Amino acid sequence: MSKENFLNILKNISHKIKVLFFQKDTLIFLIFLLIATFVWFLHTSNRQREIKIPFVIEHKGIPRNVLVSSKLPSKIEVKIEDVGSKIFEYAFAKQPTIVVDWSSLISKEKEVAFFSKEQLEQEVGRFIYSSSSILSIPSGIEMKYKWQVAKKIPVRLASSVKLLPQQTLLDSITIVPDSVVAYGDMRLLDTLKVVYLEPISQELENGNNVLNLKIAEKNNLTFSESEVVVTIPIELVTEKTLEIPISQINFPENIILHTFPSIVKVSFFVSVSNFKKVTADDFNVLVDYNLLKFNTSKKQTIDVVSKNPKASNVSFYPHEIEFLLEEVK
Repeated sequence: MSKENFLNILKNISHKIKVLFFQKDTLIFLIFLLIATFVWFLHTSNRQREIKIPFVIEHKGIPRNVLVSSKLPSKIEVKIEDVGSKIFEYAFAKQPTIVVDWSSLISKEKEVAFFSKEQLEQEVGRFIYSSSSILSIPSGIEMKYKWQVAKKIPVRLASSVKLLPQQTLLDSITIVPDSVVAYGDMRLLDTLKVVYLEPISQELENGNNVLNLKIAEKNNLTFSESEVVVTIPIELVTEKTLEIPISQINFPENIILHTFPSIVKVSFFVSVSNFKKVTADDFNVLVDYNLLKFNTSKKQTIDVVSKNPKASNVSFYPHEIEFLLEEVK
């Protein structure tokens, strides 16, 4: 073994010994710390101590046609006194929530309601030991409010439904409920004709898309519903082509119409389930004698009238026909 290798081995052994002693010293320190903490806890557990406990406030019982004009607290702080062991439990307990119920405190004859200190103490008392004393607590919660006017308003989508090129609406879109009651100042409600929903953010799939859409917020207005259920039925579409014969109107009995061509090819998109339900009878290609009798070019542009709303994106060919009028004696 070379001298260099021997020195490297000695260095490694020395390092491992140092690490071992360091870990041992740390372990001993932690053991003494735990023992000291335990002794301190035994010493202080029977002595009176204080702690400030934050309580989360949950407000309920406020009618929708009541506008709260003062800011209601979301938390309060309560100072509690008890023996050290109980204080220790409070320190590591889950933050409690107390409910402030305003339903019996709001009156149409008043514009101020008050949840008293005694009521707060009663709610706090549900979460503390009977041995605990409340040293300090807020003197109560005041709520200022105003009664609002109500008006029933229809609900609408904020924009048209965005479909993929191969999709179509199978039926009408339903909104349940289709109207809500809006509460607010009469001057605001007089100008409010429609309540819009928040835009649809997700991509719609084939089938019945049932969405819970929230009502778009409006300043100083509240609504009887926060969201509504919107059902959007979507189906795949396919292309269909039909040959439609040219029909004539306002022709005298002694005039015969000859057209070239005699049929028009009409193409359109239709949902898969309605493919067989759309037929040639749902389209009209009409030629009016009153337009042709003064037409010396012998060419006439035409138009196709679709009578079936299930057919969309209707196109046709040709857009112009040649014609000949024959008089029969």
